[in-house]
Amino acid sequence: MIRKMLQGKLHRVKVTQADLHYEGSCAIDQDFLDAAGILENEAIDIWNVNNGKRFSTYAIAAERGSKIISVNARQRTARTWRYSDYCQLRDDV
Repeated sequence: MIRKMLQGKLHRVKVTQADLHYEGSCAIDQDFLDAAGILENEAIDIWNVNNGKRFSTYAIAAERGSKIISVNARQRTARTWRYSDYCQLRDDV
């Protein structure tokens, strides 16, 4: 039997950027990645606490100490995300 387990989670972090012109990914401060045990290029799920929208993508490292959480997605997806929305990021194994 294969079980899907939660490996890392960032709970109620605030979106600091949303890039409509970047295809996929979520840039996350390297300090946050380290704290949650999430590796760069690892698959993650993102839930928007404000409106219930969610999608799957992958993590990329933002500059350490920058406190950046940047949702980089196609226009249709990114338009449901706003600066200062709260979200949850998690990865499963």
